[in-house]
Amino acid sequence: ITNKTGLEMLIGSLNPDIIINATAFANVDKCETEKEKCWSTNVIGIKNLVETAPYSYIVHFSTDYVFDGTQNDDYSETDIPNPLNFYGLSKLCGEEVLLGHRHSLVIRTTGVYGWELQKKNFVYKLYLTILHSWVLYLVGIGAAIFLFFKGAIILAIISQIASYGLLAIVEP
Repeated sequence: ITNKTGLEMLIGSLNPDIIINATAFANVDKCETEKEKCWSTNVIGIKNLVETAPYSYIVHFSTDYVFDGTQNDDYSETDIPNPLNFYGLSKLCGEEVLLGHRHSLVIRTTGVYGWELQKKNFVYKLYLTILHSWVLYLVGIGAAIFLFFKGAIILAIISQIASYGLLAIVEP
């Protein structure tokens, strides 16, 4: 997504009707120290995608990190963002770029878990914590969303293709 030439070649050869973008530089701590890489992926990458696929419907995953976490209830699409870190800021700016595209949907969600090769997700870290310490304190962790649940929601949205704008999702 950061390689615009490669992206142009890929999208040009596929000519997709729908693009589901789940790319992100999402290591919150590294985003503070590797701001250029974070911005390149989370903002410039989205700009590249929009410019390269002007006729494709783009579904993009964002994050609840665009908020400051001070609200007691779940956040909705109408709540005003107030990111506290560079990751949240970059994701918010990426959202703004994408929402300028006429065929787009931004999905704000909380932590995602499911199978993945790098074993860096919340569930795997939870497993390691329990395995190594037997004591676990979860402070300030929002609702996690199972990857397959999220996948089902995306398929339902895509089957309708009437959505434009911003959508907040939390698992029931």
